[in-house]
Amino acid sequence: MNRDDKSRYEITIKGENLFTIILNDNESIEEVTKLDFEVIRNIDIENRQIITQYYHNLKSIVNNKKMVEADKKFIEFLLTELTILVPSIEFKYYDSIIKIDKMANDIEKYLHEDFDIIGKYPNVIVNTNRKQKQESQKNKNLSNHKFKDVVGMDKVKDKLYDIIDQFKNEEKYKAWHIKPIRAILLYGSPGTGKTYISEALANEIDATFIQKNISDILQKYIGESEKQIKNLFEDAREREGKTVIFIDEIDSIAKKRNSSETSEARNSVLNELLSQMSSQNNEKIFLIFATNALNLLDSAFLRSGRVDFKIEVPLPDFNARKGILELYSNKRPLSEDVDLDEIAKDLSGRNCADVELVANEAARRALKTGKEYIEQIDFKEAFEEQVVGVPDKDRNFEELERKITAVHEVGHLLANRLVCTHSTVKRISILPRGGMLGFVHSEDNSIDKYNSTKQEMLNELVSTLAGRAAEEVVFGKENITTGASSDIYSANRYARDIVTKYGMDDEFGLIIPYEKDVITEAKATKKVKEILDESYKLAKQLIADNIDLVNNIADVLLDREELDEDEINNLFSMLKNKNINLN
Repeated sequence: MNRDDKSRYEITIKGENLFTIILNDNESIEEVTKLDFEVIRNIDIENRQIITQYYHNLKSIVNNKKMVEADKKFIEFLLTELTILVPSIEFKYYDSIIKIDKMANDIEKYLHEDFDIIGKYPNVIVNTNRKQKQESQKNKNLSNHKFKDVVGMDKVKDKLYDIIDQFKNEEKYKAWHIKPIRAILLYGSPGTGKTYISEALANEIDATFIQKNISDILQKYIGESEKQIKNLFEDAREREGKTVIFIDEIDSIAKKRNSSETSEARNSVLNELLSQMSSQNNEKIFLIFATNALNLLDSAFLRSGRVDFKIEVPLPDFNARKGILELYSNKRPLSEDVDLDEIAKDLSGRNCADVELVANEAARRALKTGKEYIEQIDFKEAFEEQVVGVPDKDRNFEELERKITAVHEVGHLLANRLVCTHSTVKRISILPRGGMLGFVHSEDNSIDKYNSTKQEMLNELVSTLAGRAAEEVVFGKENITTGASSDIYSANRYARDIVTKYGMDDEFGLIIPYEKDVITEAKATKKVKEILDESYKLAKQLIADNIDLVNNIADVLLDREELDEDEINNLFSMLKNKNINLN
């Protein structure tokens, strides 16, 4: 069987592959690639368990020798359902190469708006955005906002004002023989506003803004990606006036060339980009690159003269979050009980997009329920829906599983209450949401906290493992469930960071294992296991010392299904008055 007779399903996040399913021409499953945990790190922890569970479900289909033929519709159902539950990921189905080739004429017609390609090929996602292409051809910016409209980001804007001055006073800079800045890199977490501030910069200097995503550039045929880059620069040079080219996810092109993931073809694409960046005909072009993974970029791309400034775009601090909330609440009717300070504090660690979403969803909730004003409860519920999802009250599961879930979540609650004293539990629930059967939602008491001590990290480890520990102490080792998979993953990450990232282990010291350093990596793994074992031991002891408290709260939770902060505080006070042990 040749390659052209196969079909492919992909699950991706921001263009990065999570896993792939290969089907042969008889639609029997040939392969499910390994889940990429490096990519899954970019996903909210609440969604990792969902993805992992769906991956194992699909893997089990392959491993089931009794199933000779794969049900394509069933696979599509699972993957489609997964993308609904986790909106940050994307499901793509690619027909065989032969079939895709036959679509070429139809795609061309689609771009000219006289053919419904979606209707003819409903299962195929074409990586061509008709609207984006049309608006690019119009030689117009997509927005007109400027720096005054950008909330927060003061340090970023201060640096970019130098660039604005350069464009507005070109003769002065020439007289001083100052080499102009031609390219910058914006780096930081997803959703921090890198695209938004790039558009604002283009508007400040009255330049055309051309945005290119990696899917617009990288093509499957040899030489096509290089052609896309060349055409992009030639188009910018031919335009009247200044042009800002914004390329997001640049790490997909400019990845370190010693990386195992790079190839000769990818190197050729990077070389073409470097060549175009070095052209003498770029006087009217300003380049902005963006990435969420600065550490992956090639040094040849980052060197001075090619990329002049590397500017971090951080997560919004308290003032920025409050400013965004005020911006989106300015023309909306707010109830007198709305406290934007409290909402901004609750949103600590969230990106700009998250804050905007909460503000919009709060308004939507109030409008949908017929309220005249947006109330604090609307913001609260919008935030909780974003963090943990919408509860599925109609889902049924076995009573024993329900009891284990309650004990598991109470284990987290207890550890958070008694060990992680810097945070406060806002809600505990055993109402299932997506792939989660329960959750504990806690928030840091500080407005913005960027650093942690070793003891705080160790306390966090105990809290993370306390759910699994509670299952074992209350129900016995033989009844431990798979519900702690995301907890174990997080605990391993914390413990490994302690050893290999932060240099907090006394024995291992400041050594950071290098790639392929098998001996050092083995020693690091041994230390990680020691930390995990000790943390789990402490978690089990904590549960055992407070077993009556665990059982009492679990009984209440089984009856009520959800408890908010006030109810939790009242319950602890009541149990304390009953002389229930509170170590």
